[in-house]
This record gives sequence, structure tokens and C-alpha cells, in this order.
Amino acid sequence: MLLKNLTYGAFVVLITLSSGEMLASQKRDLPSVLNSPVDKNTAVRFFYQPAGDYFHAPLVFRPVEEGDPLLNTAPMREEGRTAYISFSEMQ
Repeated sequence: MLLKNLTYGAFVVLITLSSGEMLASQKRDLPSVLNSPVDKNTAVRFFYQPAGDYFHAPLVFRPVEEGDPLLNTAPMREEGRTAYISFSEMQ
């Protein structure tokens, strides 16, 4: 039993170490989505579907200019609950 547990533990450590090496060797030439520029065409959409039959509409964040009447509103639209926030909040 002890040998079986040690073998299993060694296997888990081996897989963990080898997966870290694979991730470290991947190229990262493309810019991160989280560092992308924000403009009026930018939107971030979150989906949440817990177990059950109830449909949860996605939550969409869209930036608008300061002084825009949509700022700090969150109407329900065809694409989901759309929260309008400032450009600085979106960044």
C-alpha cells in the first residue's frame, strides 16, 4: 500500500513539473487581451450558467464618454444586461 501511494505521489509530481515546463516554453508574442486598448467598440461579456433550467443573461460592460446619458446605467438588451461604464473603469 505504501509503495502504491509513493508511486502515485511521484507520478503527480512528475506531471506537475512537466506541465510547468511546457507552459514556460510557450511563446508570448501576442499582446494580452487584458492589456488591449479600450475604445467605443470595446465590450466585455461574462456568462454565468449554474446547474438548473433557469437562463442567466450575460453581463456586458461597454465604455461610454463622461457625460453620456447611458453612463452608470444597465439596461437589458438583446446581448444581455449591458452596464455602461467610463473608459477609465473599463481600462
